[in-house]
Amino acid sequence: EGHCRVLQTYKTDDDYRLGQWVGVQRRFKDKLDPDRRQRLEALDGWSWDARADRWEDGFSHLKQFSNREGHYRVPGNYKTDDGYRLGQWVRVQRRLKDELDLDRRQRLEALDCWSWDPHSDQWEEGFSHLKQFSERESHCRVLQTYKTDDGYRLGIWVNSQRTTRDNMDPDRRQRLEALDGWSWDVISDQWEEGFSHLKQFLEREG
Repeated sequence: EGHCRVLQTYKTDDDYRLGQWVGVQRRFKDKLDPDRRQRLEALDGWSWDARADRWEDGFSHLKQFSNREGHYRVPGNYKTDDGYRLGQWVRVQRRLKDELDLDRRQRLEALDCWSWDPHSDQWEEGFSHLKQFSERESHCRVLQTYKTDDGYRLGIWVNSQRTTRDNMDPDRRQRLEALDGWSWDVISDQWEEGFSHLKQFLEREG
């Protein structure tokens, strides 16, 4: 595994309660034979602090998520394939931001696109879907009922951006306006959609 972060409930394939054994070593740290302490401390990734281990475990899962998905926008109820509640871990880091160890805060903030604000994450998720839609369709005319293949309600998100236009962060407005075919006017979009269909009909039927 490349580390010694053993969950307390962990058992080996032959049913050895390794997580329990590790917990015992930590509990009796001060009474352990010096040679045994040294042998444990010589192991790559050994730690006497179970809480530190749990944090590292969450951070490791977060990096794996990013490597796979290309971002750090973890849904609140998200679990990894091995059952780790990564969404919950991310939520806890945000809630305890001001109480976090400085080194941990810096490590999170060093991650590309990390955000302490879940609302910012939600906006970025919608923008990412819209950008993909724009690159694929060459326009941003998203029907209000439209959902992406993974079930994201992109049509509702786009409509929400239009209704909150006047209160929107200027940077977000600029990013939307830079997308190919973006329009703040839904009626104009509907007309362009109809015109596009008419042109396709003309090209096909003559």
